[in-house]
Amino acid sequence: MGLGLAAYLMEAFDNIQSQTIERFYNNYIITNGLFKHRYAVLGEWTVDVKLRIMFLTDEPGNFLMMRIVVRGTNHIRPRRSNSR
Repeated sequence: MGLGLAAYLMEAFDNIQSQTIERFYNNYIITNGLFKHRYAVLGEWTVDVKLRIMFLTDEPGNFLMMRIVVRGTNHIRPRRSNSR
């Protein structure tokens, strides 16, 4: 993209935000790009699932605060050390 965006990796399925983004992405693909599924608003941040960019909800034009969202290739994650 040439904007020098910092990569921001969310741990898939470890928190509700990752699950919400994945649901929006799946709905966006199933509906052949329906606009209402393009943006996932997560409070302070909004994710554009088409461009895979995260930006501040209140400042969508602030290019310095945009982040690239990397989608995981699978759902397998190491168990947490404090899990059973």
